[in-house]
Amino acid sequence: MASTSASEKPSVSNVEENRSRLCSEFAAITGADSAVAQCYLVENEWEMQKAMNSFFEADLENVFEEDMSEDSESSSKRKRQKMEEKPPAEWLVSCLLSRH
Repeated sequence: MASTSASEKPSVSNVEENRSRLCSEFAAITGADSAVAQCYLVENEWEMQKAMNSFFEADLENVFEEDMSEDSESSSKRKRQKMEEKPPAEWLVSCLLSRH
């Protein structure tokens, strides 16, 4: 049985710093706020690429649904509004609670 030294295990502060950095990077790239960034990262086990894919795939699905159901002018207005809206509070709360 191999023993691991304390220096081989990431400390809690290192994990927190890394997660904070990931949230900042995600928010900077996607334009989402830090709470949304944290939710996507938590849901994707703190894997940046998976979280980004999830974020952009969800956005694309909404865009295609709107394009199919509306004419192009009203669709453009709704897309703009959708991008400016914040996610529902219940979704953020459930996402944040799921990380514990």
